[in-house]
Amino acid sequence: MIPLPQFLYAHNIRLDDFADGDYEALYRRRRRDSNFAAAIEVGDKIHAFRDHLGIAPLYFRFTDDGVQFSNHLSDLVQSDDTLRDAGLRALVKLGTPRLLPLFNEIHIVPPAAVIEIDPARRSVKAIYAYSLQPREISWRRPWRDLVDEFEALMTRAIERRLRSDEVGLYLSGGIDSAMIGIILKGLGAKIRAYTSGPWGESSSDVVYAKQNAAVIGVDSHEIHYLGTDDYESAMTALPASYGIPHGTSTALGVIKLRENSSVGDQAQLFFGQNSDTVMAAMRGQYLSYLLNPLPIPLRRRFHPALAHRSASEDYVHLARNYVGNLDALALPKMPARFTKLHEITATGMYIAQTPHDSEVYTQPSFLDGQDIISPYHNMDVVEFAMGLPLIRRLALDDKKLPILEKHLIQKLALRHLPRDIVYRKKAFVVSFERDERSQALYSKLPTEICGIALQQPHERFGAEMLLRWLKHCGFSTQDLCGK
Repeated sequence: MIPLPQFLYAHNIRLDDFADGDYEALYRRRRRDSNFAAAIEVGDKIHAFRDHLGIAPLYFRFTDDGVQFSNHLSDLVQSDDTLRDAGLRALVKLGTPRLLPLFNEIHIVPPAAVIEIDPARRSVKAIYAYSLQPREISWRRPWRDLVDEFEALMTRAIERRLRSDEVGLYLSGGIDSAMIGIILKGLGAKIRAYTSGPWGESSSDVVYAKQNAAVIGVDSHEIHYLGTDDYESAMTALPASYGIPHGTSTALGVIKLRENSSVGDQAQLFFGQNSDTVMAAMRGQYLSYLLNPLPIPLRRRFHPALAHRSASEDYVHLARNYVGNLDALALPKMPARFTKLHEITATGMYIAQTPHDSEVYTQPSFLDGQDIISPYHNMDVVEFAMGLPLIRRLALDDKKLPILEKHLIQKLALRHLPRDIVYRKKAFVVSFERDERSQALYSKLPTEICGIALQQPHERFGAEMLLRWLKHCGFSTQDLCGK
């Protein structure tokens, strides 16, 4: 009798998902929700893998006893580990350590891949890789038909992951989380909603979040208004709360919301991240995509970052001020069949947007053992949205410039929400420009680290959180501080 494989690490996965060793079936049929990771013993080897989008991180290091795995670096790092210059640059620019190893001794399991690790030889090889399969959708399909199918896919994605009678919902004043709440309520769930006001009492997003809560019919709604006097204590808490040197200031609002509400008590949480990105509706995405056919000198007139061989390079530079070999990052290969629109969408989901955006919400829950889900990470939803024709995405902004819009999600939301919520522009941004207190705190953030000039607010914040996390883990940071 062949023994069943044994877990060395498991996040949101069961042995019967892949006990037959059929990884193709695992990724294409059995698990379409992109939020799982595992490491299993297979004879004298180890198979380790992550979900389709890499929402669940998985780090590992070789030890004298074999291989150690974790979803956060604090478990793995040792005070004599050595930083990688390229990993440090990727962290401060891209906001997360999951895209390039931060330490020479700690490795990353790539998303959408299964790797085989030989502990005796300390070697690694890829044995399976999942490729995104955008749907082929005709531009002739009527909107009603498209929206009906999208709503069915969203409902199925949520229903498959709904495991509790009562769930928590990170609720904003936009349509993405509101639609999740509406579907959850339709499935009979009791909803505890949680909202952060990133601009304190003046946060307009809270006004709309209250409207969303009323439309959904949530069972409770807890709100925390983030004050600038919260910033320092949240920054102090971040290394332990996240277990990594996370570099996105939005995390400050999430930390204080978790401290001042019952969100941490929920066994299961939902949130609405990735909808704009999968529709290529982020400003950096559509600018890089639409301007890419122009000669570089013309592109540079719009922005100095738009000067690379590919739209993806333009996008990552424009959005995150990162210039480097994108192929060196821990991410899947772009299939040759991909259109430029597919490429710019995948770049947002694997590099420039989703990794740090999703991490804001997921990482504290991973550490606390909470089940946290965004249906916009479900692969049936993702691959349907990626297949939407360009003609179904184009719009004009108020300056009559072409942009890409998430019309599909907006048309679904119009079935349930008022137009003023559906078409409002929102951004959950924690600003250091709010008052003298926040400006004074910002002035103390690093402007340089290890020879890397930190030009953007997110870079300076990321460097500060790296320094604080290193100190939290017992490192001396004297040689790193370039203040």
